[in-house]
Amino acid sequence: MVRSATVLLLIFACLASTQFIDAEDRVPIQGPIALVSIDTGAFQMGSGKGDRDTTPVHLVNITHKFQMGATEVTQAQYSAVMNANPSSFVGNDLPVENVRWNEAVEFCRKLTESERAKGNIPEGMEYRLPTESEWEYCCRAGTTTEFCCGDDAKLLGEFAWLDTNSDEKTHAAGTKKPNAWGLYDMHGNVWEWCLDWYAEYQPNEQTDPVGPGAGEFRVMRGGYWKLSASDSRSAVRSGASPGYRGSGCGGFRIVLASRLDLEEARKAEETRRKNAIQNWFDNAPLRLVAVPAGTFEMGAWRYLSATPHRVNISRSFYVGVTEVTQGQYRALMKANPSGFQGADLPVDRVSWNEAMEFCRKLTVAERRRGNLPEKIEYRLPTEAEWEYCCKAGSTTEYSFGDDARLLGDYGWFEDNSGKKTNPVAAKKPNPWGLYDMHGNVWEWCLDWYEEFLTDGELSDPTGPESGQARLLRGGSWNVPAGRCHSTCRFRFSPDGKYYAVGFRVVAAPLREKR
Repeated sequence: MVRSATVLLLIFACLASTQFIDAEDRVPIQGPIALVSIDTGAFQMGSGKGDRDTTPVHLVNITHKFQMGATEVTQAQYSAVMNANPSSFVGNDLPVENVRWNEAVEFCRKLTESERAKGNIPEGMEYRLPTESEWEYCCRAGTTTEFCCGDDAKLLGEFAWLDTNSDEKTHAAGTKKPNAWGLYDMHGNVWEWCLDWYAEYQPNEQTDPVGPGAGEFRVMRGGYWKLSASDSRSAVRSGASPGYRGSGCGGFRIVLASRLDLEEARKAEETRRKNAIQNWFDNAPLRLVAVPAGTFEMGAWRYLSATPHRVNISRSFYVGVTEVTQGQYRALMKANPSGFQGADLPVDRVSWNEAMEFCRKLTVAERRRGNLPEKIEYRLPTEAEWEYCCKAGSTTEYSFGDDARLLGDYGWFEDNSGKKTNPVAAKKPNPWGLYDMHGNVWEWCLDWYEEFLTDGELSDPTGPESGQARLLRGGSWNVPAGRCHSTCRFRFSPDGKYYAVGFRVVAAPLREKR
């Protein structure tokens, strides 16, 4: 078994009968399994301490009641159902281990079938492995600390079998103190399989998550007898191939809950995610337009620095309806560098670095408020995204056609600007509802500047990895119409400031850092 921030392993199973739990700790139910009733609730899942695979911390809502096995499934319980015992450490009251995830799932299936035939569980209920969120919810038992007993690792030995007290072996289930909800061995003894495929956490609030539809590893939780206290925290995660066997690893406990249709659960989660995105879109701090994926011809033959080529924009994203205003910039950055002052004017005299910092701060602020959908960030548009949005499906010099005499209806340039910036969205928008894509202020793009020299088709280009100047697009109030067309390009030092330079943002899937 391997445990790290990127490669993880884990195993899970069910219970049959429990004879070593004190009578006062039992929860009377139908059937032969000692379970603890778990109510609905919400908790902060993950931890900012330790490995990065436990971040970001995010709110999870558990909206269904269920019952959790008071202990890990023992060897006696496993053998009674499966007529086999794969464990390395043998003993009826020891937790079963060396169990594959597939075998733990099969144990649950057989137990459900057997108990339903006996009339011991209601229709619509089933034994199964807990989801990862159910497992951590139960492990924490209402706590927000690193362990169920607090933050002091020295106290964990009273609740768990670890490297300091296990004598390098498993121990009888239920012989240490239970957590606040009456669950034993949630820390240590054996790793416990969970139902989910392993995946990185998302930053958004979630409801009854069940993990992705596919993956390489299944989740394991809780640590085991060979690990230290810090590796047995409530939030620690591991994982393994579903076919993995390992001493001290492939253990599990079961839940009894309403039958879980994973496909339906994932559809419900996808619907929730789409609703969350729509809600964010409707209430975003900056007005945005949804931009679909598509292909367009970028550049124009008549401009030597813009040799035309096909570009594929493979993912949809959102773009600011207007350039960022001074009011919006001041609200976040507590400063206004603009040469022309006015809350509804585009911010100007802002460097590329400052525009990037604005995007970073906006992303952080919205994520902290829980307003940003999973894996979405605010940033500057790439040059390709910018031109795609400016053209808005057109193939002409401007989004409205080839006649520069019409530019005054759509943008502020030297002929009509009064030698200054003007309020955003005061002219007509382009076909996609975007204002001031021609004129008012030049707009920073994400890319380093380079000449267009390709004749082939590109997909989601981001420009060179380094350079001396960053790209500007769109023209400005102090240039002629011929500098405000859809393909016109300009460049400037990233730390340069100019009273005709501003920016607009996009909200798009997270990008790999370059």
